[in-house]
Amino acid sequence: MSQSLTAGSIAFTFYDADGGNGFAFVAVDAIAAGTVIHFTDNEPSGPGALNTGEGSITWTAPAGGVPAGREVVFSNVTVSATRSVSTGSITVTGSFDPGAENESLYAFQGTNNTTPTTYLSAISNNNFSAVSGTGTLANTGLTVGVNAVGLTGNVDVARYVGPTDFNDSGNQATSRAAALAALTDTDPVTGTQDTSTQASQGYWITQGGANAQDADGIGPDAGAPPRQFDIICFYPGTLIATPGGERAVETLAIGDLVLTNTGVAAPVRWMGRQTVSTRFADPLRVLPIRIAADALAEGLPLRDLLLSPDHAVLLGGILIQAGALVNGASIRREDAVPEVFTYHHVELADHSLILAEGVAAETFVDNAGRLAFDNWEEHEALYGHLPSIPEMAIPRAKAQRQVPARVRAALVSRAA
Repeated sequence: MSQSLTAGSIAFTFYDADGGNGFAFVAVDAIAAGTVIHFTDNEPSGPGALNTGEGSITWTAPAGGVPAGREVVFSNVTVSATRSVSTGSITVTGSFDPGAENESLYAFQGTNNTTPTTYLSAISNNNFSAVSGTGTLANTGLTVGVNAVGLTGNVDVARYVGPTDFNDSGNQATSRAAALAALTDTDPVTGTQDTSTQASQGYWITQGGANAQDADGIGPDAGAPPRQFDIICFYPGTLIATPGGERAVETLAIGDLVLTNTGVAAPVRWMGRQTVSTRFADPLRVLPIRIAADALAEGLPLRDLLLSPDHAVLLGGILIQAGALVNGASIRREDAVPEVFTYHHVELADHSLILAEGVAAETFVDNAGRLAFDNWEEHEALYGHLPSIPEMAIPRAKAQRQVPARVRAALVSRAA
């Protein structure tokens, strides 16, 4: 049965008022399975009525519902369609594009997507056009600063982190991490916020292909906790060893030979491409890790190596993800990157180690979903009938506290 929510039961946590195709909300109250919420850029025209010149999204909560404190992110959902996703189902109607000056986005429950009965939350990128002297939004029952927020001045992207607090000065590349840190996840060892896992705390819904199912692969199975959105790729320009010499990763194609760390020439089975935006994503998950030349050992890497945070290299007999190696000196997060760029990943017939700038770095393995890749449909058409690629029987360190003390000490010594 659909749950009846009230004003403030959800709070907008992100609004892309530039591209107009991204927004997010956090469940302030737990949302029951089957609950229906409508999102629209149509302005209220009276009690229980909307202007109908623009579009809307109708979202149905998934089996298991959404617990309080969990974020639901909608990305690139502007194409009119109805489809099922692992986070319930969505229907996009009309021209949903709340990306312009003096634009607003409303969340409500109602008898349908044009007849509101209860407004839940609202957000505007240039304050609201119809606000009374008390801050109440006309025909909605919402109050600015309590369950609705109007930004001052036209803002491209904003990340909401509190009842009256907006990061509202243009592109806020770091605001997502701040918002999530205020919402969820305490490290069970240190008792502090574990920012390394923040990106796994949200349900993500993207447009994907025409018939895509939760196209980025983050959404959980019914009743299960959310899966982590892994980006396991090489930054453009990374040189990969091949029998004919080193080649930039983005120039490799299916059938090309690459060298493994044991000197074997193996054919590329597939090249995955994953476009990311620093504007809309958690920087802790998408900004590449720069491992400076010689940071791991003499001549390793040969030149600075840039990897996504979840991409592992072999070090001390352990697969250690790049994000777990950050020390702020010889290994650090690189923020001098374009706002939008594309990672590249190499898939062989098995989970292997290839040489990237001389360092043994992993190839693709099925512990990360391919649906996050731009060209996942190509892989499905070519290899969808094949079994999954098993992971190598090598220990993996995902967080800094899992990196052996001897390895950390060696890296600190080299950095000094």
